[in-house]
Amino acid sequence: MILTQTYSAIAPSLTSSFLAVGGVDPISYSVLPGGAGGTIDSVTGVYTAPAVVSEDPPLLYDTIRAVDSAANVAESQILIGTPLLLL
Repeated sequence: MILTQTYSAIAPSLTSSFLAVGGVDPISYSVLPGGAGGTIDSVTGVYTAPAVVSEDPPLLYDTIRAVDSAANVAESQILIGTPLLLL
């Protein structure tokens, strides 16, 4: 199973979609703790970036995890930043 995403970097409060490919339905999506602080719809895989961006580099990323019904796991990261930071 692999995890695809519409964007690898986005600005605060924007959304990106994640999709697990090759997994066994149902698939559940989650944001791992200790990152930027975004949220994800556990069923649809639509991620929403936090409204405020940290200046601490490790807190600029969120790690998204997808787990399917056969316990297969896939992960991907997304960078959250201001437009100047993303350039």
